[in-house]
Amino acid sequence: MDQAIRARLDDAKWILERQLAWISQAEVKVAALVSVQVAMLAGLGAVFLAANEKSTLAWLATWACGLLAAMAVFCAAMAVDPQTGGPERSLIFFGRIEELRYEEFARQLHHTQPSELLEDFAAQIYRNAEIAKSKHRWVARATKASFLSALPWLIAIGSLSEAL
Repeated sequence: MDQAIRARLDDAKWILERQLAWISQAEVKVAALVSVQVAMLAGLGAVFLAANEKSTLAWLATWACGLLAAMAVFCAAMAVDPQTGGPERSLIFFGRIEELRYEEFARQLHHTQPSELLEDFAAQIYRNAEIAKSKHRWVARATKASFLSALPWLIAIGSLSEAL
């Protein structure tokens, strides 16, 4: 195999691994965001139920916090939504590999030219970059909604704590 193609294949593997790492990083952030929202809502729910009186401010802040928390969780869910669209033909993408019988996959793999494999890597890198960008966009939205929910949460907790 030509050394230049081998070097490009090695580079392509590294780039694809980076894309997959960025996708994983987005999904790890979602776990933290959702955990924070659940904890905030649980604490607010406990204080809300324990409060003897609920002012208009407490009601409004509780609703605002709940709405923003729901938005954060929705955006987080969109970030972890599996995106399994891929190229029509690929020896790298699991969705296309699974569609082949093992014998056919092995035959194609053995007979694929390095330049064809490099093209397959290019398609995978590009598609995974699209997925990573989409996931990080949803994580950014979830993060903003989560941070915005903190202000009404503090107002609600403060207002409700006075009535305990």
